[in-house]
Amino acid sequence: MGSAREAEIAALRQFLADPDNLGVLVTGEAGVGKSAFARACLGQSTDNHPVYFRGEQSAKNIPYGYLGFMLARVPPKALDDPMCVIQGIAAAIREDAGGKPVYLVLDNVQFMDEMSTAVILHLVASGTVRLIVLATDASLVPPDLLYFLDTGQLVQLDLDPFTLQQTKTILHGTLGHYVGSGAAAVLYSLSRGNSRVLSALTSEQQRTGNLVLRGETWVLKEMPTFGGNVEDLFKATWARADEATREVIEVLALARRLPLDVAMDMFGAAELSWMEDDGLINIEGATQQWVALRDHYVADIVRRWVPAARSRELHARIVRELKPDMSAMNVDDLLAHAAWTQDCGAALEPDTALAAARLAVQLYNPQFALRTAANIPRLDPLWVAGQEVKAAGHLLLSDANSAVRELRDVSSWQLDALRPAEYVGYIVALCDALMPGSGGTVEVLAVLQAARARMAAWRTGADPRLLEELERGAHRLEIVEFEVAVFLGDYAAIAARLEEIYRSDSTDVEYRLSAGSLLAEAWALTGRELDAIALIGEVSSLIGTLDCPPFRRDRLGRREFLCRFFLGRWEECVRMLAGAMSGPAAKLQYRGGQAELFKGLAWAYAGRANEALEPLLGAVAQLELRSGNDHLYLAYAVTAYAYAQLGDRPRVLQYLARMGTCTGPYSWLARSLAENCALMARLWTGDPNAAATLIRSAQVDIARGLVVSAGIALMGASVAGSEEVERLIEETANRRQGTLADIGTLFVAGNRAKDPRPFLKAADLAQSLRLDSAEAKFTAHAVELARQRGDRATVRAAQHRLDTLQAILPMRPVVHTDGSLALTGREREIGLLAGGGASNKDIALALDVSIRTVEGHLYQIFAKLNVKTRGELVGRL
Repeated sequence: MGSAREAEIAALRQFLADPDNLGVLVTGEAGVGKSAFARACLGQSTDNHPVYFRGEQSAKNIPYGYLGFMLARVPPKALDDPMCVIQGIAAAIREDAGGKPVYLVLDNVQFMDEMSTAVILHLVASGTVRLIVLATDASLVPPDLLYFLDTGQLVQLDLDPFTLQQTKTILHGTLGHYVGSGAAAVLYSLSRGNSRVLSALTSEQQRTGNLVLRGETWVLKEMPTFGGNVEDLFKATWARADEATREVIEVLALARRLPLDVAMDMFGAAELSWMEDDGLINIEGATQQWVALRDHYVADIVRRWVPAARSRELHARIVRELKPDMSAMNVDDLLAHAAWTQDCGAALEPDTALAAARLAVQLYNPQFALRTAANIPRLDPLWVAGQEVKAAGHLLLSDANSAVRELRDVSSWQLDALRPAEYVGYIVALCDALMPGSGGTVEVLAVLQAARARMAAWRTGADPRLLEELERGAHRLEIVEFEVAVFLGDYAAIAARLEEIYRSDSTDVEYRLSAGSLLAEAWALTGRELDAIALIGEVSSLIGTLDCPPFRRDRLGRREFLCRFFLGRWEECVRMLAGAMSGPAAKLQYRGGQAELFKGLAWAYAGRANEALEPLLGAVAQLELRSGNDHLYLAYAVTAYAYAQLGDRPRVLQYLARMGTCTGPYSWLARSLAENCALMARLWTGDPNAAATLIRSAQVDIARGLVVSAGIALMGASVAGSEEVERLIEETANRRQGTLADIGTLFVAGNRAKDPRPFLKAADLAQSLRLDSAEAKFTAHAVELARQRGDRATVRAAQHRLDTLQAILPMRPVVHTDGSLALTGREREIGLLAGGGASNKDIALALDVSIRTVEGHLYQIFAKLNVKTRGELVGRL
């Protein structure tokens, strides 16, 4: 609690530090954590003496009932004299406090009786105590205490429910390890920032084994349900409710919400008014008012409590009252109706089932989608569409084989009965399911060929009214074929056709925008990075005006990330992903691992290994539970790369070994990024063949027109140093756009002329992108060349710049030298320890320096001695 409410705690303590202030009124909804906040504010300090009072409704009309245990400290013969009671309680408090400042923490003040109020007012007036008053609303505070709020002697502090970031902070403090973005978002969403619900829900998920620690990260195996610990929060309310109140709770739990006029007809205005005053229900809406349970978790609990027969009875009653019309339902109403209908065993109409299942897929609820689509009978005309939804649900669960089985379960006669647009929709769904499978693109191309033959047959003698539908169907199939080319990395082969489509005047807007999105990715890899970033912005603005399904927007977001990533704009990538990781909880449960992976990728490519590891370890933990091969394969590789930057050879080998357990097939992009990361990790841990392999992969990419990926590999391999590498770097730089291309040109110029100035300009450009490791690499080159030239001024300036970077850089071999540069005394000392097998942490403890300092010195040692591993230090010092 304390770490999540630091700002509020600091504000309250500052106010209480003023002796002229009497205290603070803390308000916030039930469960927001007011009591825990008060304890956090008073802390564990022995410099104050807190006294806690909590009112109960049963004691409201008992004189001094609010003071409870303190009344027992008053001599029995003095209880009939109010002044004696006041003096007795004051004396007891002073005795317990032993001269320390006294704080009365007053909770549930709406149940404070008049005599207790009088005692507290006397204690305040005498200067004996100061107050921390806790209430859900200021209107519940007794008027005599509220007076101090009007005079300014009591200040009000409103506590809002926890934010997502505060929830992550609390979970980390409670669980002791990093909590994956998906798990944190789900727990936050289900608790809605309510600390009491969050605590109960978290402990329940641990108890049931749904919240598990994988490696160093907590993840959820499945979407949670509210179990016993959360039920306990509601049992007291349910126990004291009468039969009428329980019926309202049951109906609202099952229906989720009701129109106010319908609810009033069913239950009466008086009952609803009482329940609203008691905080059980909310009435919301402007033009159309609705009634719903205030605490969302109550609905989930009560739904499990209601017997099936009772649920069917209430369902039939509501259907009679509301006469549900699917065309008039919003998303929540439709999903609630479908869920209740299935839960109570009533029949769900196929069209309702299909609509609800499609919505469930869009909302990343695959289990509900699969369950709901199963209501469509095999012989119903909507069966094929239902199978497509089932396939989409399986793909959300990363189960491509099941997706293919669902689609293959469609018979030939059912396909023959489809219109062209429906048939193409089925083919697109089948290709999406086949692409990640073992048959991959070969099967997809065969399916496309058969589909085109059928479309051609349709076109022969077709009704003119079908021609536009057939044309749009052909467009969708062509886009799938482009996606096959992208999967294979054939970007250069399709770029011209994609541009032709995007620039055309076709009335099929979706066709044009799909082509434009793919074209941006193609340009980002074939040397038109600046054009790609401009294009993706153009496409994004146009798509923003259309009603596109979420998965299309997700694909566009992924391509925008790539466009920024290949331009070296990693900070923009991280900001993009920060927004992506604050989305719907269900989405992050199934896609949070991917978001953390790409965040870690951006950090790692920027040379920020320490920052990269937390999201990468979170990604690995989540993707091992739920992943397509592409993402887990890449996650292992990037994690190895990050550990290599930190000089942690055992972890590098561990994650490279895990990478070897993945089976594929992989898209070209995933394989390219993963293999580059793996080779860089091997290079920095001493593999003598890694640089040559990087160069060979770059040559293959250049031949295919993929000069951007080639340039990345070549700059990584440049520590090997050769005229051939320089020539290839120059070739790729001349065929690219943006700052990274300029850096490549300067790198080659500096190497050829043995001149430090181009390297310093390259360092400046790297600094503009905040690529610290690249900046250090080019600065180190400048230091070496300036020393060789005897240019002392440049040596001093460049060395100062390099020393400044040491504090933020992990260890990495960054420069090719002749090994003749002298070590400082401290560098020699650290080098001897490292060569002897000591870890960075051991060296830091032995020399009483920070681990960052050790990393910085090792960076210099490796550069000066032209070594790549600690083992090579032996005999060199």
